[in-house]
Amino acid sequence: MFYEEDKNKKPAIIVLSGSDGGIEKAQNIAMMLSNHGFVTLAISYFGMNNQKSSLDRIPLENIEEALKYIQKLTFVDSAKIGIYGRSKGAEYSLMFLTKYDDIKCAVLNSPSDRIYEGLKGKRNSKHSSWIYGGKEISYKPFKIREFIMNMLTKKSNIDDSGVMDIENVTCPLLLITSIKDEIWDSYSASINIMKKAKSYEKSIVLTTELGHMNTISYLPNPRYKKYKTDKIYYEAILSWENTLSWFINY
Repeated sequence: MFYEEDKNKKPAIIVLSGSDGGIEKAQNIAMMLSNHGFVTLAISYFGMNNQKSSLDRIPLENIEEALKYIQKLTFVDSAKIGIYGRSKGAEYSLMFLTKYDDIKCAVLNSPSDRIYEGLKGKRNSKHSSWIYGGKEISYKPFKIREFIMNMLTKKSNIDDSGVMDIENVTCPLLLITSIKDEIWDSYSASINIMKKAKSYEKSIVLTTELGHMNTISYLPNPRYKKYKTDKIYYEAILSWENTLSWFINY
């Protein structure tokens, strides 16, 4: 948790990173957000001591527990708690938003509109990534042939397996996506989320050069060194500035 001691109650943000597990990236993002007047809580949902070692059947209630904890803090405005998730953390966050309505606003970076199969190490787990009330949430199984075809054609195989009840999402929602997402089709997912979410305010930040690994701006990103470096830095800064303004405004 990152915060500045103050007598005034402050808005808060719960931060979740992706399928790498642990807390390092979430912690870095939370620390950066806290510099702008927020109380921030970074969450690890697998890969640390006393947690599951793999991204497999993780309880949705983990976020609920974090929300209840942060709501009770005397220096937090319990009516102004947002959530930030990137990649698999964005999938996790969106699933939470379909079940709970206590979140004031959300930023989903490289999101998915559906639940994907979990992982056991580097292999698919044959189970859902998430559970709720002790039961597995319906998911889209991983199929290597389909994955390869999607990568070759740059298109997703459209079906309804694992798609969330996005119509239940009502809070202000910012989506950050790329037409060059090399991990999954976050662009098509974002369009679907925009169509279905009942949020009274929703928006997309679209990048054209920067791919899936779009996190904190101003940091070098060697993954995309073969692309237009100036454009990548610009898109990273644009994404981050939009993230900040979204949380500040809501």
